[in-house]
Amino acid sequence: MNKKILLLFFTILIDVISAQTLSFKDSVKVIKSSGKYYWGIASSKNVTEAEQNALSDLISQIAVNVTSSFEQNISGKNEDFNESVNKVLKTYSTASLRDPYIVRDFYNGKIYVLSYIEKTKIKESFEKRKKLCYDLYQNAIGFEGDDNFSDALKNYYYSIILMNSLPDQNIEISGTNLKTEVPKRINNILKGVKFKLISSREKSPKEKILNFAVSVNGKPANNLQFSFWAGNNSIDACAKDGTAEFSLLGASVTFPALTISIKYEYYNTRNQVKDVAELWNLVKKPEFENSFKVNLNNEETPQIYSNKTGREGKIFNTKDTVKPPTYVKQNNGSLISKIKSGKIKLSLNYKYKCNVKREINKNALLFLELLNKNDISGLNSLLGNDTFLKNKVMNIIKYNKIQLLNDSIHADLNTTVNGYEIRKINVLNKYKSLRKQSKEYLVIDFDKKGNLYDVNFGIMDHLYKEFVEEAKYGNDWGNRQIIIKFMEKYRTAYLSRDLNVLGKIFADNALIIVGRVLKELNIKDFVKYKYEPSESQPTFEQIRYSKKEYLKRQKRIFQTRKEIFLDFSKFNILRKNNTKGVYGISLRQNYESTGYSDEGYLFLLIDFNKVNPQIYVRSWQPQEWDSTSLIGLSNFKINN
Repeated sequence: MNKKILLLFFTILIDVISAQTLSFKDSVKVIKSSGKYYWGIASSKNVTEAEQNALSDLISQIAVNVTSSFEQNISGKNEDFNESVNKVLKTYSTASLRDPYIVRDFYNGKIYVLSYIEKTKIKESFEKRKKLCYDLYQNAIGFEGDDNFSDALKNYYYSIILMNSLPDQNIEISGTNLKTEVPKRINNILKGVKFKLISSREKSPKEKILNFAVSVNGKPANNLQFSFWAGNNSIDACAKDGTAEFSLLGASVTFPALTISIKYEYYNTRNQVKDVAELWNLVKKPEFENSFKVNLNNEETPQIYSNKTGREGKIFNTKDTVKPPTYVKQNNGSLISKIKSGKIKLSLNYKYKCNVKREINKNALLFLELLNKNDISGLNSLLGNDTFLKNKVMNIIKYNKIQLLNDSIHADLNTTVNGYEIRKINVLNKYKSLRKQSKEYLVIDFDKKGNLYDVNFGIMDHLYKEFVEEAKYGNDWGNRQIIIKFMEKYRTAYLSRDLNVLGKIFADNALIIVGRVLKELNIKDFVKYKYEPSESQPTFEQIRYSKKEYLKRQKRIFQTRKEIFLDFSKFNILRKNNTKGVYGISLRQNYESTGYSDEGYLFLLIDFNKVNPQIYVRSWQPQEWDSTSLIGLSNFKINN
């Protein structure tokens, strides 16, 4: 240890011991005269009140010394500026401010309290917040590198909020001045956004569907949240996989141009970082130019569906393109007549041999035609006695106001462990109370005979392709595909309000994940896996979610929230290097409902060494974002 630091430590220690052994008045003199401390004094007949008032006086003393440095950063609206500084200082959650040295005495019928802190500890508190600013900045860089511009903007902006709670005019870490670099990066993203109109088509005289190519500095935007003005309201939407599709309703159908505003503040999810939430109304929040107009009269040539993913095979030729069939024998005549005059055309891109291709084609087209017409009675008839699927489809429609985006559908036909899937059917979900539209991919599953088996909302295409590429190195696509489909079922369970599925996911026993219906096993968790948290991570007991409390809370939310939306901003599949067949899933979950928004981190540990893949560990860390505090695959030791 450095000699000067060691000397300072012993000097402070002597002061503290002296203050605790001297009389109260002499202790006050020692602390005041040393010049090494901030201090506060208060008295009351109640010891708790005296201590709280002494702490407030202490914070006021600190504020006096740093107030001038905060002049550019504190909002100070409708209150004394010094009081605003006091409130900012109270957001520092380090032990030094929450647990100062205290000296107590009693005389004249009152309790007197002296509360004091070393000035060096206050400096340490500022340094810890600087590190928090830098961590968010680093997170943002990572998101920007993945073309996830929404989470990049959010983390950059939250970093600015935290910086404005520091007394420093410049905040330089690792050679980077965050005060200038972070705003520069925000502006670089916002100014680099480009919306190019691909197509504009009328669904009806009162509805128009717009399709844009969306890029940021020449790179397709994998995730970019924005809003557009619809005449009497602002509607939230999102660009995914480099495109954005949404609908204009009513008077906005005739707009010659559209005002787009890129989202960067993220007020609704400020609770993601506790300090940011506490500071939101206390510090100045910078404003950035984020709006522009897009001409709706000049369309680009529509994009041609291409086969360049490297995994799929040929595209169906014209004679393979499915038109409204006249050969649907297993369905009654009324259903057939309903789709003979339909508009839907389905072209499937496939690689692997499929002996039930025609069966899949006609069943998929019939389902999509009925969905396009919002024909509830037809769908009920189509799904027949399959109560599970019937209820699921009805709830998907009911809670998400789902509609097909295109009459000509190009999608992928893939093999799965249970049969086949048609992936990436573009649909639009609408949430009126959230003022939100969401472009989604619908995934339809079929059994090995070609019968309709399940329906879910798929993950973003760029993520899917990443997992395909990763599987080439590990030669484990079968396992990764099961994980992807499981997470799609998990997300759809929220969007369709399926409490039964969610209850099983957070069950106390091991969980089989193959198939459309999840099954529990009477196997205790952690038989094979030992949890080894680091110092900053939660304990074993803290990660065990109470199923009863979870279901009770979720049931109440499903019953009282008019609309619910859930999405993943980050999704990783990792394989345990030294153990065959063991995987970890980590994802960032964004949750939004009528009147409430939140984020959280979910981790699942999956074992593929059994006949059926099983989940053994499920941890949920709401509002956690710091990578050092997050549970991951490395926290688990496998006991073979």
